[in-house]
Amino acid sequence: MEDAEELPSAAPVLDLLNGFRKSKVLFTLVSLGVCDLLHRNSRHTLSLQQLARLLSQDGAEPSHDGLGRLLDAAVSLQLLGGSRDGFYLTDLAQTYLTRDSPHSLAGYINHSDALLYKLWGDLETAVITGSNCWSCAFGLDSADVFASVYSHEAAVLRFMRGMHGLCQLSAKPVLTAFDLTHYNVLVDLGGATGALAAAACQLHPRMQAVVFDLPSVVAKAEQHFAQAAGVQGVRDRVSWVAGDFFAESQEAALPAGDLYVLSRILHDWEEARCLKLLRLIHSRLPLGGALLLCEMLLDEAGTSPPEVLLQSLNMLAQTHGRERRLSEYSHLLEAAGFRRIRGKKTGSYLDAVIAYKDALGPQAP
Repeated sequence: MEDAEELPSAAPVLDLLNGFRKSKVLFTLVSLGVCDLLHRNSRHTLSLQQLARLLSQDGAEPSHDGLGRLLDAAVSLQLLGGSRDGFYLTDLAQTYLTRDSPHSLAGYINHSDALLYKLWGDLETAVITGSNCWSCAFGLDSADVFASVYSHEAAVLRFMRGMHGLCQLSAKPVLTAFDLTHYNVLVDLGGATGALAAAACQLHPRMQAVVFDLPSVVAKAEQHFAQAAGVQGVRDRVSWVAGDFFAESQEAALPAGDLYVLSRILHDWEEARCLKLLRLIHSRLPLGGALLLCEMLLDEAGTSPPEVLLQSLNMLAQTHGRERRLSEYSHLLEAAGFRRIRGKKTGSYLDAVIAYKDALGPQAP
């Protein structure tokens, strides 16, 4: 038998093996509302017994043994502090796991738990077929991805809150990656809750912003925005228009602006649909106008960063798209008529690519 000392450490494999368990601790902690209960009692710790009483439903408390194991695991992962005599939120959990935090990721955590976790459970099928997992995981239409995402009102709200949280992480880095000071009207296509539009208006006091999204999203997004924290002073400069940028004869309905933004949109779609949308945007832009893409960029070898490669698998499991290299985005943008294309790694969750419409004609695909 080979000497155990000559074997590589199994620790990396065991860490990967336990990855889904760690995720599920996070998901369950947030979905049960433990972090919000502790947040509302932030001046005091809550014991296992107190949390069990607060989490009771129809007079029945959750298992003290089961809840205790969950909370102990959360402490070991540095999501909570304390012990069964009194738990409290760590700064990490206070910032990202409570619904009231302006930096909350609770919405995306709930979205990941309710949808992505189940879609990834059928990853083998997606890898073999090259198609997403909506049909096998939920019995929903795999062709119309967003009809599945928005299958009912609760799903719309969950998805919107999830995207809002992620946008908060990267809005400022992508909006400051390039000089946008001379643009007057930003149009955020698929901008949902308006988080990026609001951030742009806060950075540029003379800028107006229009959020364009599906009718089922716009009504709820406007309500969300009216109550959102951190948008004081810009509410009157952000507006919404309902529509579908893939609908036929959409050109006339697409809001006019001199700066269009696609944030995490192109990675949802195959090249043909991306090119159709990019050509539509190019046709609506004035000369000198620009398009800002906010996406995760693969390196040119296509072998890193790991988080982008994992996100590309995520796109395989749930959409018709994938993550791309800067060269791939450049090819699509040039085919749609854009010039002077530049990309920038921001160091945040999303990277930035900018492309301009100038006097040169479009390049043939």
